[in-house]
Amino acid sequence: MSTFKKLAVATALSTTAAMPAFAYEKGDFIVRSGYSTIVPNEKSEALNLDGIGDVGNLLGTTTSLTTDNSSQPTMTITYMLSDNWGVETLIAPPPEHNIYAEGLEPLGISKLGTYKHLPATLTLQYYIPTGTRFQPYLGLGVNYTYFFGEETVDSLASNLYASDTELSIDSAFGLAAQVGMDYRINEKWMISASAMYIDLETDAELKITDTALLGGDATLKTSAELNPMVYFLTVGYRF
Repeated sequence: MSTFKKLAVATALSTTAAMPAFAYEKGDFIVRSGYSTIVPNEKSEALNLDGIGDVGNLLGTTTSLTTDNSSQPTMTITYMLSDNWGVETLIAPPPEHNIYAEGLEPLGISKLGTYKHLPATLTLQYYIPTGTRFQPYLGLGVNYTYFFGEETVDSLASNLYASDTELSIDSAFGLAAQVGMDYRINEKWMISASAMYIDLETDAELKITDTALLGGDATLKTSAELNPMVYFLTVGYRF
């Protein structure tokens, strides 16, 4: 072997030996902390009034429920079951969303109120070996979204000529799919970006107490697919 080839091989071996071990290992804990944004892709059925059906037929409109985006601080914790497989749990303060009714404009109604939820999610992840600072991963798991803190806007009861209104949303299970990428700054620190899709369906109900429009109590009901995309941008640390 020529002197030049020997020098090239020695340099390559030296460089490889000096590179930090970027691959994750069995038993590692990976904590990522940053910000997430929930973007619902809602699709709801018509708003149905007890004993009448689609209230839009009375108003000459098309009715449905919609909700808005929400952003909040987020933390995830992954435990590596092996060098390539891990399980992740999501920790975040309860996001708050506004909820709107489309098609009730003739009654002077747009925003119905607000709600909060806890999106408990457990994901099995596969980390694709690359041998570089870039560490892509895929995940599949289950989500249970607990809805709570539903409140209606103050003007809703007066617009419906009612003494009171009460909003409720059913908690529900759904599947979750994830794709993400870590960029390893060094053996311990990383910058991460990921996206998660949650297949989520729920039922919503608005109870209307003593409304003069109908001469008594009434209930508006609908079913909705929320199916949110959740986008994460975090900084992570490997323990």
